[in-house]
Amino acid sequence: MNNIDLIVVLISIIVIGLSYFKRFDSISIIILFFFSGALFYLPAMIFLFSDNYELALKSVHIKGLGYFFEFLSLISIAIFTIILFRSAYRLRIAAESFDKKLFIFIAISAFSVLVAFLNNYNHTFALNSQPFKHFLGLEFFLINTLIMHFSLLRSKLLVDRNIKLIFFVCVAIYAFIFFIELYEVLSSKAWAGTDQFDGVHVYRASGTLFNPNLLAFFLGLSIIFSSVFYEKKLKFLSLLIMALCSFSMYLTGSRTAFYLILFALLAKVIILRDKLRLEFLLLFLLLFNLPFLIGYLFRIDNFISLGYRFYYGIYYAIEYGLVHLGLKDLVLPNEVNISILGRFLGEEKDSGWIVILDELGTLGFFPFFIGFMICTKFFINSIRTKAFRYSLSAYISLVYCVLYGLSMKFQLYPACLFISIAMVVFLRTIRNIKPIRFLKE
Repeated sequence: MNNIDLIVVLISIIVIGLSYFKRFDSISIIILFFFSGALFYLPAMIFLFSDNYELALKSVHIKGLGYFFEFLSLISIAIFTIILFRSAYRLRIAAESFDKKLFIFIAISAFSVLVAFLNNYNHTFALNSQPFKHFLGLEFFLINTLIMHFSLLRSKLLVDRNIKLIFFVCVAIYAFIFFIELYEVLSSKAWAGTDQFDGVHVYRASGTLFNPNLLAFFLGLSIIFSSVFYEKKLKFLSLLIMALCSFSMYLTGSRTAFYLILFALLAKVIILRDKLRLEFLLLFLLLFNLPFLIGYLFRIDNFISLGYRFYYGIYYAIEYGLVHLGLKDLVLPNEVNISILGRFLGEEKDSGWIVILDELGTLGFFPFFIGFMICTKFFINSIRTKAFRYSLSAYISLVYCVLYGLSMKFQLYPACLFISIAMVVFLRTIRNIKPIRFLKE
């Protein structure tokens, strides 16, 4: 493909995208944006069917999909952002005091991150370097959150006429992701395999996101969101989405996602004391463990090894804590030390929060800390209101993102997109709760 053909393709995508998205409201576009992030690495799936699949997939993981697909990805992100920005600009006149203060806070935060990046800038921060990509991801999170929030100022949350259609589309996408993961694990073509302490090789599926932990993060958010709609009218569709996400999360082998979701759903049960929340939690545990039972009954080794990864993970996490507290004298398997310490130490550390401190210092870290504290204050203000059930789910999704950031670089796309949408859901939920004291009047 020559340069002229490439330009024609890009222009065609922009024109078709702009004309197509005019038919949707901002909520539908944001939902589509959410799933576009989940399908971000979809072109890489073609390598699953090649002869040298493992080498090809690892190469794509390190080098990316190439300039052509990166351009297409940027164009798709640009289309969503432009459409939402147009809505946000048109609805700016509907901004209230809360929205104006939010605009000021995010503007200051974005500027603070920019100053921190420039202050810590050195010759290694090239345009294709990880620190520069992390900086862009943080700025995208802040700016995109603001744009999406303003684009929803006059939107009704999931009106009845389109909510079932949206759920059916969601089910189709989650099913598509699940079947890709199923093929990866059953065919032993999952590139992100891990050797356990007992020498067994565990195949961890990546689906459409090319990273098991990132996919599990997306699935965890989806489970939290689906739990909100576990009511009479949407109970079956919500359960179906949760089931697909539970199966898919099991196939990723992501222990962090499983433990955090378990904590999130358990917190909702304890706080709300609602039978439906307890029912949702018990069904999640049953469905999540179903692949292990199937593997045990039909002797599917790849399913069984994934189950042991989760179950032994809890045991060794407790053992690790006892050893480092001096309460137990034990030599832990090397895989356990690497799995835990590798997230926080070394040049390839995964912890997003520690990476922020390393690359941007306290000046870059402080806005996010302050922002989370303000969100916590919003949540506390909502405790005695009728909207508490919804603000609790929204706040739990934020806590889930913050805690997951301890084990994953959330600065990279599409993780920053997922967190941005979780943030917008929270802002939208608490915006009309009175009193809201963002800053002292």
